Amino acid sequence: MLNADPRKVLSVQTNSEKQAGTESRWHPGDSLITARNALIIAGILVALMVAGSLWDYPVSQALYNPTNVVGIFGAAYGELPLGMALLASGTLLFTYRNTERKAVGIGQAIGGGLLYVLGAGSIIYLPTRYLAWPIIIVLIIGVAIVVATTLGILKVTDNTDRKVVVRVALILFIVPLVELILVNIVKIGWERPRMRFLAETDAVGFHSWWDPGTPEKAGLVESGIASEEFKSFPSGHTANAANLILLTVLVPLRTNLEKYSGLFLWIGAVWGIFIGFTRIIAGAHFITDTMVGFSITFIVILVAYRIAFPPVPTRSPGFTSGTETVNHQVRKDDAE
Repeated sequence: MLNADPRKVLSVQTNSEKQAGTESRWHPGDSLITARNALIIAGILVALMVAGSLWDYPVSQALYNPTNVVGIFGAAYGELPLGMALLASGTLLFTYRNTERKAVGIGQAIGGGLLYVLGAGSIIYLPTRYLAWPIIIVLIIGVAIVVATTLGILKVTDNTDRKVVVRVALILFIVPLVELILVNIVKIGWERPRMRFLAETDAVGFHSWWDPGTPEKAGLVESGIASEEFKSFPSGHTANAANLILLTVLVPLRTNLEKYSGLFLWIGAVWGIFIGFTRIIAGAHFITDTMVGFSITFIVILVAYRIAFPPVPTRSPGFTSGTETVNHQVRKDDAE
């Protein structure tokens, strides 16, 4: 037995995995977003960025309609993925807090609780800023989304390894945090006037995205114009909407979701681009604003995945070891 052929041992292990139904599931080192899909999305973003660079203003003039229901819907619910990510992160950190190291566990519980409140608050409150619906209806919808997100993430993580859960929870917190910081830093420095402001006054003219700064801003703000009217570039709503791509991070939590990773990616991508379109209708942004907002979040997600789940170095096909084991996270119920 001690001299057993490692290849036969590996073959037996592989067959056992197939019988357990785990043979095609995700392993650490596997990409959560394939290079092919990433390149397709990058190509779409570049194409739209070029189109916007050429026709930003005429497209916005043609689509601008502040009373359009699609634009209002995008304003109200476009940022939901941000709140849902924070809510899920808080749920996981609190539920899977460290019970062996008390100080760490307390920190995770407090941090998770704060993230939960912040996420739930944004989901429930933000739509009230844009919708003229009865407040009770908006609140009921918000609470329903909070409950569904909470129960859904707990269902997905049932019996999952705690270390993997915590890693995913950190991604769900860090990605929105980093993209918010980056988007707002650029907004403050760029000072691009919004389309809706240009439609209401001739105090300033259209600025291309590569032309940062608005010299007239200081005087206009002193005269009573809100500084928010000079934060068109990039689109925060679109950046926050693109966080729905984080659906792909569910794969390490329940590895039999691997076959849906591409679907999760494209659901998030389509939502992000759709919300960008609604922001153009609302007059809040131009095409280039939305594409840069989306790109910031997408790049942050790709970097976060690369750090949290780095690729495993490839070895020559002939290399085997009798004592080598392939470490990957499998749900407890999958192993059984």
